[in-house]
Amino acid sequence: MTPFTLLKFIRSGVMECWSVGVFIVSTLLLITGANAQSDNLIYLHHADSLIGMEIDGERARQLIGNVKFTHGKTTVTCRKAIQFLQSNKATLDGEVVVTEDSMTMVAHHGVYYGSTRVAEAQGRVRLDDRTMTLYAEQGTYYSNDKIAYFKENVKVIDTSSVMISDVLTYYRTEQKTIAEGNVTIKGNESNMTITGDYFENYRSTKYSRMLEHPRAFSVDTSNGISDTLIIVADTMETHQDTLQRLVANGNVVMNRSEIAAEAGSGVFFTKLDSIQLRRSPFVWYTQTNGTTTQSSGDSMFIKLDKRQLKTMYVRGHSMAISEADLALPKRFHQLSGQDITMFFSSKKIDRIEVDRTATILYFLFDDKTPNGFNNTTGDHVTISFLDGRIDQLKVVGGVEGKYVPERLVEGKEEEYNLSGFNRKLKTIIKR
Repeated sequence: MTPFTLLKFIRSGVMECWSVGVFIVSTLLLITGANAQSDNLIYLHHADSLIGMEIDGERARQLIGNVKFTHGKTTVTCRKAIQFLQSNKATLDGEVVVTEDSMTMVAHHGVYYGSTRVAEAQGRVRLDDRTMTLYAEQGTYYSNDKIAYFKENVKVIDTSSVMISDVLTYYRTEQKTIAEGNVTIKGNESNMTITGDYFENYRSTKYSRMLEHPRAFSVDTSNGISDTLIIVADTMETHQDTLQRLVANGNVVMNRSEIAAEAGSGVFFTKLDSIQLRRSPFVWYTQTNGTTTQSSGDSMFIKLDKRQLKTMYVRGHSMAISEADLALPKRFHQLSGQDITMFFSSKKIDRIEVDRTATILYFLFDDKTPNGFNNTTGDHVTISFLDGRIDQLKVVGGVEGKYVPERLVEGKEEEYNLSGFNRKLKTIIKR
């Protein structure tokens, strides 16, 4: 046989084998399509080439190039796959894409289990579902239950926030997300960041909560100076409805540059620039002269203006105490009544209104020399301040008052404190 004849024979054999391979692939596709009526089988739509083989005693086939198969409503595409016929599973490689309804999951590698409808993905996993995009290193999707589980460098981006965590479980039907381990949520509009170890989000109701070690903080640089607000509590909730707010419950502590607070519960209205405190709240405000005023009561409502304290309403068993002189640590100006309203201007107390059974105890000074104190009661008290010190005092209705000279006060200041006096040290949150 001449070399030319041999070459022609080889070419003829190769073409014949290729034709046989195409016939086998076409036949297998038809058989698979016929069996697709069984909801438990994977229906192969396309592959550029197919090779039959046996792996660990199980019949399998290798699919290479533009692989596409479906299983019920789930569609999978990839570059290469190995389909195990008895165990009804497929290993997937190269640009793996799993699609079901509006959800799409993309990864480098994956495994699909036909019997249980479970898809596993590894390597730069991305999930898109309507308005949410999720990234992770590993992911598992349970099609029957419509539950997706992700771990390692999990990141979720939606229209209102960006969240990262160690682990995340996404319930498609309930539109519910549970994130665990080193959770951080950054709000897009509120500039508020919340951290913790266990987080739940209910997208349909625009409600979420952090249940383990929650901490919220935001940084304001609008005035050219960095001013950080920090809040800690036992639990935190966020509501993204028309009245956007952060609700903190249990051992609530708030710190900012000149204001601090403690309470059993607190509501922080992000757009209204206001705060509501309940369950034995305490608020401390430090003025520019260095003196601190402490307020307490049954509840408080604080109104801010461009992040600066504007008005504070104290309701029920209200009391306010402030340092009379930093050099005399036992002397405190004191106010008590059912309701106290405090007005602030330029980071200073401008005016205080006390209603119902109002009592004021204020220490007197001749220049800087102590000169006893006055104790005055009435139905309503108005106090005006100048540079952080009492400038005018007006008492209306049932007025009673007394003056106690310095010789009776010195060294005995604590004996004259008003009923309910409770000086607390504010808690400083470590950043």
